[in-house]
Amino acid sequence: MKTSAKYFTLSAVALISLSSASAFAGTVSTTLNGCASGNVTVTTVTVASTQTVINAAPINFKSCYGAFAGNDTPYPTTNLGYFNDGLLNGQNQKWQGPGTGGDLFGNGAFLASPYSAYDLNHDGIADPGWIYLGKVDGPGTNGFEAVTKIGAYTGIVLDSFFSISFDATKGIWNWAFTPDLGVIARAGVVLGDAYFDQFALVFKQGNAFAAYNFTGQQFGFDHPTSAGPVLNFFGTADLSPVFGSRGLSHVSLWARDPGSDNSVPEPGTLVLSALALVGLGTRRRKADK
Repeated sequence: MKTSAKYFTLSAVALISLSSASAFAGTVSTTLNGCASGNVTVTTVTVASTQTVINAAPINFKSCYGAFAGNDTPYPTTNLGYFNDGLLNGQNQKWQGPGTGGDLFGNGAFLASPYSAYDLNHDGIADPGWIYLGKVDGPGTNGFEAVTKIGAYTGIVLDSFFSISFDATKGIWNWAFTPDLGVIARAGVVLGDAYFDQFALVFKQGNAFAAYNFTGQQFGFDHPTSAGPVLNFFGTADLSPVFGSRGLSHVSLWARDPGSDNSVPEPGTLVLSALALVGLGTRRRKADK
C-alpha cells in the first residue's frame, strides 16, 4: 500500500473579496446563457466551534463553467481525485439525451495557477484532485445525501455538511456548507499532509448544468494551513440568468485535493491534523489504485 498524506483547513485570517467570472465554452444549448458574475456568492463565513462571524462581505465565485447541456455526470468511482474518475476530473460527460457526451473539462476542472494537478496515486499522470462529497436531490424537498465512500473509507462526510433552500421573497437560493468538528477524527484515516484548496458547487436544472468554484486565494491566502479553525460557509445563488428560471433539479458539492510530495509514517504514528473542504481540517492516506 502506498501512503501519501493529505489534510486541510482554512485559517481565520482577514478575508478579502476577489471576484472573477470565467465562462468556458462547451456543449451548450442555444436556449441557455453562460454563467456570469453574481450567480453564486459566499455571503458569510463563521468559525464552526463558536459561530463567530469572520467575514460578512459578499465574495463572488472565482470561476465558472457552463451552462452545459446534459447531465453533470459521471460521478467518481474511486473518489480520490484521480484523473478520469468523475466529471470534474476530466472523465467524459455522460449525457442522457440527444447527441453524445464529451470531454468538457480536459485534464480537470478549475485548474489555474496556483492550483495545479498533482500525481496523487503515483501512476505518472497528473490528477485534478476533485473529490465528490454528495448532492441535494430536489432542493427544498430532500436533504443533502453525503457520499458513502472516499476511497475505501466510509462515514467521513455527513448529511449535515450542506443544505439549500429557496427564499421566495428575494427569489434566490440560500445555501450553507457546514462541516462539523468531528470530521477531523473521522477523516484521519484517509487524509494527510496536503490541503484541499477549493470547493465547487454544481447546479443542475432540466437538461443543463453550471459549475462554480471558490478558492483559498479568495480568502486572503494561496494555500490554507492547519493552524486555523473549521469554518462554515453561507451563501446565495441566483441561476435564473443562466437557466431562464429559478428551479433546480439538484446541487452537487465537490472539494479539491491538491496533493503533496510529503510522506508520512503509518497511521498509528500520525498525529491528527485539521481537515477542510475549504474549512475542514483533515489528513489523508491513499491506498494503491
